[in-house]
Amino acid sequence: NCLGEALLCQKENGAVAFFGATGLGWLSNDFFLLQHMLNVYHSNPDLTLGEIIQNAKKGYYLENPNTYGLSEIHQYTLLGDPAIRFPFPKEIPLVHAENRSLSYSDSIRVSLLNPNRFSNFQFELTDSLYHMQAMYETTNPHSILDLSIPSFWKGKKLGLRTYAWDESQDIHGRQFLWFSIEKTHFDSMTVMPAQPTCRDSIKIRIFVQDPNPIRKVTCHFLQPYSHIVELKPLHPRWYETAQPIGPFAPGATVLYTFFAESESGQISQSDSFSIQIPRLADLAVYEIRLGGKDAVSLESTVYNQGEENVSSVRVRFECKELDFLAEDTIDVPGASSTVARVPLTPSSGKFLFRVEVNPEHIFPESSTENNACEKMVLMNRFNVTPDAGSLSGNPSSEIRVETLGPVKWVSCQIPPGIVPQNTVLEISQEFYTDESKPDTSEYLEVRYLFNLLNISNPTFNVEIPLVFMFRNPEELFQVKPYQWHSALKSWLVGSFVIQDSCMIVRTRSLGKFAFRKNEDKEPPQIEIQVNQQPFVEGSYVPKDPIFSIVLQDASGVDIRPEHIVVQLDEMVQPSSLLTIPDSTETLSNVNILFKPHLSPGFHSISVEASDVHGNVAKTNTIRFQVAEDFELHYLGNHPNPFRKKTVFVYELTDRADRVSIKIYTVSGKCIRTIEEASMADPDYHEVEWDGTDAHGDEVANGVYFFQLRVKKGNFQKELTDKIAKIR
Repeated sequence: NCLGEALLCQKENGAVAFFGATGLGWLSNDFFLLQHMLNVYHSNPDLTLGEIIQNAKKGYYLENPNTYGLSEIHQYTLLGDPAIRFPFPKEIPLVHAENRSLSYSDSIRVSLLNPNRFSNFQFELTDSLYHMQAMYETTNPHSILDLSIPSFWKGKKLGLRTYAWDESQDIHGRQFLWFSIEKTHFDSMTVMPAQPTCRDSIKIRIFVQDPNPIRKVTCHFLQPYSHIVELKPLHPRWYETAQPIGPFAPGATVLYTFFAESESGQISQSDSFSIQIPRLADLAVYEIRLGGKDAVSLESTVYNQGEENVSSVRVRFECKELDFLAEDTIDVPGASSTVARVPLTPSSGKFLFRVEVNPEHIFPESSTENNACEKMVLMNRFNVTPDAGSLSGNPSSEIRVETLGPVKWVSCQIPPGIVPQNTVLEISQEFYTDESKPDTSEYLEVRYLFNLLNISNPTFNVEIPLVFMFRNPEELFQVKPYQWHSALKSWLVGSFVIQDSCMIVRTRSLGKFAFRKNEDKEPPQIEIQVNQQPFVEGSYVPKDPIFSIVLQDASGVDIRPEHIVVQLDEMVQPSSLLTIPDSTETLSNVNILFKPHLSPGFHSISVEASDVHGNVAKTNTIRFQVAEDFELHYLGNHPNPFRKKTVFVYELTDRADRVSIKIYTVSGKCIRTIEEASMADPDYHEVEWDGTDAHGDEVANGVYFFQLRVKKGNFQKELTDKIAKIR
């Protein structure tokens, strides 16, 4: 618990977010990190809170690239919504002050630049630390306003912060001006060019104002060397260095200050200013890779380890074996990186590529030793187009990628006409390190991945051949191919053939593939139920039955539609008529529903299914019948007479609305009613009476009557008979 968290949890007031250290960073460095946050916020107030913090941490770490700085940026945590944006009025010209050099007895006279645009103005006087000392508001602004300096003011510097708004038009603005009291006022210092490099000479312009006439203004350079330059007046109160200064060395910090001498000989000094000359660019490349999702490209990240920005620098890619040469032109800001890329039509194999940035050394750098890089690149990305398939751009070459492990190489050919857009086929491999590794297999060391990079989970209308060339041909007959199905969270055996030391796997979808040795030879168990009741040869079923197909297998059932075959009257039923779960927590016990509409007469059904290893099970053909009309067939009760219990046996040709058995004494008193929902299901029934009454007491010896009553729609049938209880 902390104060920030408590403020954050307040319902009506408190804080909207809290940013603080989980360690000891608050002891010293929070101030410096906060300064970076404020700088980012003021330079780009449209950023979100999360973006402000992210950029501030980057800036802080660039200034402190050590373990201490790394610890600092990691221990500071945000409690709150990183998408928060802070309302911040845009900085626009609102007021003009002719006199910026004042005495304590003066008022601050400002002219409103847009008095009719805004209905409300607020003025705040601040000290040199931006702390507010006085506030003035007006809702009826005049074109000129006089703001008095507070009597308690003793400082030599005074800031005027102006806010303006009009709620009816939802417009806001802000402006800030500095004033000097009892001294010369220096303001609006400008360096030309704004971001000088080591090749630039600079000029400096500044606004200088004093109640007394000014004789001259000079600029004193203190670092990297001492030098004094006189400024020439441009127009009233504006001065500029008489001649250019510099250039300065890369990485130099130029420290300077201004002096103004009045006609009376009084000398005033400004605050100190500095210019940071960026270090020369240091362009570096360390790697080459394949990229691209719509088309294959050759890529390399170019790092600028210096501070000077570089624009339109050339990056050259070359492969002598392929007679390949291409260039890209990129911009690389200082202390940043940019990806250079060129189109590539890959050929199967592994080739030596070279990449070089700034090959003609047009841009000066602090070092050129890291401008080039050479690397063997495995061609594992290939262009695929709707018209040409995977032969796009390379119709004479087979796609083949070398791999590690038991498989020497893999190949994939995607035919024309099955992808909807230009894409890239990537073939890669990775070692098993997670729980999705198939069980009981020591052979599965790697998985092979086939992906179309800009098409998610594609399913094709034709089978795609994946060819795996084994190093040891004997292993071909010891393993089976498996494909990972993310929806089912299971590895399922694939369809394959063995040909010329290769295993050819045929699939309608891409993804992850692996091989395994399997000792499980047991097929799944299949049970067919009707309306959740056991189902046997010759049973009656209703015209609209619900067949439940219960599949059980310890390794898991393959529930892909093409691996579950239901035959009704020796006709394979479309998978669209089967209700198969899209995914399930466990594949060891799966329930599939089949709801046909049946005509009266005799029918037959059989089911075929397989487990994840491809072990197939098929039921015997079960024959059953559907009655033309609803009928009750009473088959008797036994034993009769009985001692402890007796069983009533009957058969229904269709589902009834209601079935009940009532037991009566010879005097006509009902002592027991037996009625359950399952008693109304079609087909054979055995209903037991344990010889007790409604209270659970055993009935006395003697003769009793029972009544079997069946109701279905307008059909109703009652059957009455005698039973005897003996001891």
